[in-house]
Amino acid sequence: MVECYLWSVGYFFHPEDGYPRIMTAKLNALITVIDDIFDVYGTLQELQLFYNAIQSSFVVANPAENEFVGSLHKYKDIVRYSGMILRLADDLGTSPAEMKRGDVAKAVECYMNERGGSREEAEEYVRYLIDETWKKMNEGVAAAADDSPFLQDFVRIAADVGRTAQYFYQHGDGHGIQNPQMKQSIPTLLFQPII
Repeated sequence: MVECYLWSVGYFFHPEDGYPRIMTAKLNALITVIDDIFDVYGTLQELQLFYNAIQSSFVVANPAENEFVGSLHKYKDIVRYSGMILRLADDLGTSPAEMKRGDVAKAVECYMNERGGSREEAEEYVRYLIDETWKKMNEGVAAAADDSPFLQDFVRIAADVGRTAQYFYQHGDGHGIQNPQMKQSIPTLLFQPII
């Protein structure tokens, strides 16, 4: 649960963001459980039933206003870039451990299978993809500088998701498996003053 909270600190770090930080930590915990269930446990039939139950639980009765959704549609690429950075950083950090427990192939394994390269070559290529995606993300963030404060916050949080992912997975799996670097940095980030 501490890791789930720390994820939310990565993109809700202002002191006044306490409520969104707590709610996002709870959502992160739920997403972690659902992700693990889908990746490792259950048969296809069980997962389809589970998916239908989850989907029916989270369907919103009143759709969002079209103009609100339209304003966010402008930033669909930023959301996609953020998701790509998250996915690729996760794949770099968790791939070997997740493959041992029977998870699906990650970007690293897909590269190795398709190109016949070594693990080191595959990891280097994934790092290259992350760098290229950050360039696109930064262009999008800079373009949003003149938008409304809400949209600027939306774009900043999307970028912070990518930053947080790279923090968590820079030394391996910093979310699902305790590694020494993460274990040492959590108290430092949460309890030691900067000054």
